[in-house]
Amino acid sequence: MLAAFVLVSLNWFRTYSILLTSHVPVLLFGLILVWAWLRWREDQRLRWALLMGVAAGWAAITRPADALVYAVPVGVAIAWELLKRRPRRWPAVPALLLAEATPFLVLQVVFEMGVTGHPFRSPYGYYLDRDQPNSSFGFHRYDPSAQPVSTLPQKRESYDHWCPYLAAHTPAHVPELWVRHWLPMMADTTTQCRVLIAFIPIALLGLRDRRRGVLLATLPLFVAIYCFNPIFLEHYPLLVIPVVIFSILLGGWTLAAGAATNFGGVRTGAAHVVGDVVLGNQSFRVYPANRHF
Repeated sequence: MLAAFVLVSLNWFRTYSILLTSHVPVLLFGLILVWAWLRWREDQRLRWALLMGVAAGWAAITRPADALVYAVPVGVAIAWELLKRRPRRWPAVPALLLAEATPFLVLQVVFEMGVTGHPFRSPYGYYLDRDQPNSSFGFHRYDPSAQPVSTLPQKRESYDHWCPYLAAHTPAHVPELWVRHWLPMMADTTTQCRVLIAFIPIALLGLRDRRRGVLLATLPLFVAIYCFNPIFLEHYPLLVIPVVIFSILLGGWTLAAGAATNFGGVRTGAAHVVGDVVLGNQSFRVYPANRHF
């Protein structure tokens, strides 16, 4: 209940919950995937595998990169559970997952063939290559002479605005971008106050349950995937808002529970120091609205 109240208190979530964009739907599919996996762990019924396949397939054609954030940890957890079962039952769950996800993937291939003429080239990727060069996922050699094919002044002005970000997106520069810009932005989107971020390192001490570990794994995976995106916007972290809220609440619970014993107090105290270091480095820094590098 507390997590739900925190969620609806966030400005970015409330704003995008009423907009026709793909960010909140893919978050819904990711949460359905996690919920179905939790139910599947309890009784191993195949109906939950069917639901996982639907959620994963629908998420994959909505926002593919975001779908991986939830699908990879859940997929690894499923594989781990299957290894503990009798070998003759291993194929059933993966087969159902694939069977339910396939119609969505086929639909996407047909759509891409009709729009771009290539089964594995999305309309979004086509648009980026045409009117926002060097801005697709990956590390590209920045070409200052590249310009949008479109002669529309608004598109050219928009591209000029993003050029400093494209030029700065190199493997050597990515850590600095995240520490100085994207992580503080991510904290502002996913929390009401950066002070709460101090509880996330403490949450690591509460990972005594594999279920918690699977959910928390989505957070570093999200960062890892978006390291390949030349542009990071404020609404992208909507995908991991539930994970951040869960981490903060788990950190608070761990801190309270650990204070009950001397050993636990030492562990949580050490984690709190780490959290304070992160907080002191990031919380009170002010960033201009238009950041250029």
